[in-house]
Amino acid sequence: MLGFFFDQKKLYYIMEYAPGGELYKELTKNVRFSEKRAARYVKQITNALIYIHKCNVVHRDIKPENVLLCADDQVKISDFGWSVRALTTQRKTMCGTLDYICPEIICGKFYDYSVDIWTVGVLAYELTTGIAPFIHQDRKKQSANIVNVTINYPNYLSPEIIDFISKLLQKNPADRMRLEQALEHPWILNNTC
Repeated sequence: MLGFFFDQKKLYYIMEYAPGGELYKELTKNVRFSEKRAARYVKQITNALIYIHKCNVVHRDIKPENVLLCADDQVKISDFGWSVRALTTQRKTMCGTLDYICPEIICGKFYDYSVDIWTVGVLAYELTTGIAPFIHQDRKKQSANIVNVTINYPNYLSPEIIDFISKLLQKNPADRMRLEQALEHPWILNNTC
């Protein structure tokens, strides 16, 4: 963030120019990314989330539309509209985008930073397949897919990414791989420098 300003209704963040626009636009153009390219983006997003979590911020709306591509193919997290500075770790607000919402939010339970961990798993799946993992035309069925963690992996995904995603998309937040562990996962290590 380079700066900010505000008016009576909104707070505006000034960020560096991202000529690549939204990651979503690039994903749509490519249909899906190679595991190598997806891992590079996921690693950067994971590092950014580790940083904002250390600053007591929970983003709560990580998705390709909220990730910007810079000139050097680096990514930046944007749109902190749903984010919260969590001086206490437990929240209960229903927020985010259904494709990326975790089971505890759908079930109306208290949640913490682990909601962002869930979205890293969703994002890894979407970047390598071109679709969100729990998508369904019927919102109730989609919610049920999320709550039950009903996920189908295409046969072109490697065993490493399936393991990576499955360790993040755990129904019980305490069972989710920590972000620091995600950076040490073989899928990230074998696909990034």
